[in-house]
Amino acid sequence: MVQYLTNPGNNAARKSAKCMQSIDNQIKTTQYPTVLKGEERLRVSLHSYNLLEEIEVLLATIKDFQNNFGVRI
Repeated sequence: MVQYLTNPGNNAARKSAKCMQSIDNQIKTTQYPTVLKGEERLRVSLHSYNLLEEIEVLLATIKDFQNNFGVRI
């Protein structure tokens, strides 16, 4: 399953992905020119072997980013 989190701006997307990767999440960016300017996003990939604890940490991290950095789901 792949979920995209909108995070406008290449620099903002890279910075957010790096922060989220530092807590051991598999986060990639989709940046301009692949997507329109302002539509840059983070890509989260979940797999069948992810543990519930890993998913809970990911969800908590996403909620934190929403509250503190304006990342939209």
